[in-house]
Amino acid sequence: MAGLTLGVLVIIIVLAVFNGAQGEQRERTLITVPHADIYADNNFPQWQQAANLLTQARWR
Repeated sequence: MAGLTLGVLVIIIVLAVFNGAQGEQRERTLITVPHADIYADNNFPQWQQAANLLTQARWR
């Protein structure tokens, strides 16, 4: 009975650690991977104005 209890306790702890590690990994991956890519044709004369507007925007 004690072995079964200890085994269940170990499984619960391991799953909790993996769940926390998965959340941390997801958070770190989202920091490094862009959420969007912006493309334009070669004929885009206002690109500097658009770039300034995008850098001033708050996305959070």
